[in-house]
Parts: sequence; C-alpha cells; structure tokens
Amino acid sequence: LRDDVARRSIGAMKIGGGPAAILSLVGGFAVGSLASAYAPSFSAVLLTVSEPVGTLWVNAIRMTVVPLVIALLVTGVDSLGDLRVVGRMGGRALATFVGLLALMALCSAIASPPMFERLQIDAVAASTLRSQAAASGAGTVVVPPFSTWLTSLIPVNPVAAAADGAMLPLIVFTVAFALAVSTLPADSRAAVVGVFRGTGEAMLGVVRGVLWFSPVGIGALAITLGAKLGGEAAGLIGFYLVAQIALLVAGILLLYPIAIIGGRVAPGTFARAMIPAQVVAMSTRSSLASLPALLDSAERTLHVRREVAAFVLPFGVAIFRLSGAITWVTYGLFISRLYDLPFGALSIATLSLAAVVMNFAVPGIPSGGLLIITPIFVTLGLPPE
Repeated sequence: LRDDVARRSIGAMKIGGGPAAILSLVGGFAVGSLASAYAPSFSAVLLTVSEPVGTLWVNAIRMTVVPLVIALLVTGVDSLGDLRVVGRMGGRALATFVGLLALMALCSAIASPPMFERLQIDAVAASTLRSQAAASGAGTVVVPPFSTWLTSLIPVNPVAAAADGAMLPLIVFTVAFALAVSTLPADSRAAVVGVFRGTGEAMLGVVRGVLWFSPVGIGALAITLGAKLGGEAAGLIGFYLVAQIALLVAGILLLYPIAIIGGRVAPGTFARAMIPAQVVAMSTRSSLASLPALLDSAERTLHVRREVAAFVLPFGVAIFRLSGAITWVTYGLFISRLYDLPFGALSIATLSLAAVVMNFAVPGIPSGGLLIITPIFVTLGLPPE
C-alpha cells in the first residue's frame, strides 16, 4: 500500500515541484519587477492579489510541518529500535552539521573581504540608508540570553511548543516520547505506532495536495518579491544582494561534491532530488517550509531509508542554518563600509565563530539570524539597527 501511495505521490510532486514551479519563480519575479518599474499603479493592484495568495500557500505548507514531524519521528525511532542507534545517528548528524558550518564560515571569511573592497559608497545613498535604519526602530529587539535558550530545549508545555513552531524543543519531546513508546509491551507499542504511522501517511497526502498548487503559490510569492524590490535593487543594495547571492551560490556548489562523494550518489540524481526543496526555499525563505519537499526527495529520489530521513531531516531543519555561516560576515562588512567603521580580521573571525556556535539558536523563520546577531553587532561596535 505504501509503495502505491509513493508512486502516486511522485506524480503529484512532478506536477507541482518541477519545471512548472521553476518557471513560475522566474516568470513571477520578472512580472513583479516590470510592473514596479513601468506601471506602479498596476503593481499596487498586483500586490493586493499576489501577497495573500502566496501567504496562503506558505501557510498551507507550514500547517503540515508539526504533525508530519511528530508522526515521522515516532515511527522513525520505532523503526530504528535500539537507543544506541538513535544516539549514534544523532551524534553523526550533529558532527556533520558543525563540520559543514565551520567549512562554510571559513570560506566566507576568506572570500567576502575582497568582494566588499570593491564596494563604492555613494554619500547620498549611504545617508538615505542610514536614515531609514535609524527610523526603523529595529535596534530595540530584545534577544534572550543563551541560558534561556538552553532551558527552553525541554518544553514545559509541548503543545505550546508545537503551536509556536519551536521545532527543537518539540523534537526533544517527541524523541523522548518515541523512546518511551519503544519500551511498551508489543500490543500497546503497535497500537501507538500505528496511530502515528497513519497520521504520517495522511499528512503526506495533505502535502501532496498542497504541492499540486506549487506553481500558483510560488508564482504569487515571486511576483510579490519582484514588485517590492523594484528600483531598490540598484546601487548599494544591488551590490549587497549580488555579493550575498554569489556567496550563497558558491556555497551550494561546494556542497554538491561533498554530498555526491560522501553520499555515494550520482550527480544528476542528487541535483534532481534537491530541486523541489530549493524552489520552495527560494520562494518562501523558510527552512521549515522546505521540509516536506526534502522528506519526499530523500526517500523517493535518493532512496534514503524512511526511518533515517524521518529522524535526520527534521533534526537538521530545527538546528542547521548553513546560510548564516556564509552571510554573517557579509552583514558586518557591508554595515562597516556603510557607516565607515573599522572591521578587521579579528571582527571577521568573531562573526565567523559566532555563525558556527550560535547557529543552533537561530529560529527557522525568514531572516531569523538577525535576532541572534544583534548583540554581536553591539560588541563589535556596529549599529544594531
């Protein structure tokens, strides 16, 4: 039965997450950008339609994440069976995450400074950006201390953690619950696991339905992004965006040989497996939203065992923010140039180390790293706003 469901799911994924979604991403951005540049009044009307449509689609994906993660973790831990296997897998995953973060942070620390030495600062543009930043009030964000984050890993109320989308505490609770289930008598254990297995299959059915509408949702998000950027993608902001994108693309390309060699998978197969999740990630800027596509590709295209994918991928989505290791240094370099402040090798090393150590505290929301980087900016003498 599961194999039959899988075959039908592949058809839905091909329709929703393949070339049509990519075309929607590119075409929607082009439409939004052109409307913003040449027809501002039409662009405003376009936004009133595209923004809520895109938001509805993202919300539809996100509503599946919590029940899907809980169901897959419970059945995954049950399939692994041995507590020692769970511990080894978690340890290996964590070591891999830290190693990749350190590699990306090192590469960014080496490649970013020469790029930003080419940045030419226009006095008028710099003054405008500084004024906008000062007026935004963003510097008033209060970041909880590390001790608060550490104690939050054991949720007082797992239901509240699920409602808030606090994935790491929810995963801690779910793994503990799954391990407790594995100690039950055979009949009780089978009954509990059967409920979660059925829930997981049902949620995958919901995911397939949502992914059918990927071209519509992604197109709406891309139109919104293009219309909002408009003429801002020029000058200082344009240089910053191009530098960020270039570093992120370089980081992604560096990951391919690591995954291909380490995972012993054909290059074309791995690239094909990543496309659906990458399209969702590019359009939503949310690691949580990309989880259903990641799970589907890992199991059906890369043939990763379900219990492994169900354990490692939610764990990775909860704590593994590779982009921060690449981009935090560029945050500091850009702001230091904008405000004409010193930012030497020690500052770069500090931000690089922080991007690795503090990565696990970053929430899985768009630009969540900005909440964590604020006190580090203050320490380095950079304006937090």
